[in-house]
Amino acid sequence: MREVATLLNTLAWPGLAVARFGGEEFIAHLPNCRLQDAHTLANTVRIALSERDLGHIGIDRSITASFGVAITSASDHTIHDAISRADRLLYLAKSSGRNRVVSNPADVPLQAGPKLFVV
Repeated sequence: MREVATLLNTLAWPGLAVARFGGEEFIAHLPNCRLQDAHTLANTVRIALSERDLGHIGIDRSITASFGVAITSASDHTIHDAISRADRLLYLAKSSGRNRVVSNPADVPLQAGPKLFVV
């Protein structure tokens, strides 16, 4: 988990805040970020994590990750509404093949791929 947090904190975004949210989940708050940019950043983290050498902590395989990305909307009552949308998208990513970024239900392919997920 420390490796994931370290990687998330390397994102270059003004005002970035990263927090652990549950056992194996993290939230990254990116103020003034467009959905497309947040999706791209999440995909960059996903790829960087898979390319990271984790042999020094006893992991000798590639690590995969799934991401749900949502932005705040005018109809949100609190930040928790956006977090809830991101969480639903995360579970959509997991249920549709894992190791992917979902920021919109239309991003999910009809055919599910292999089931791999570790974060």
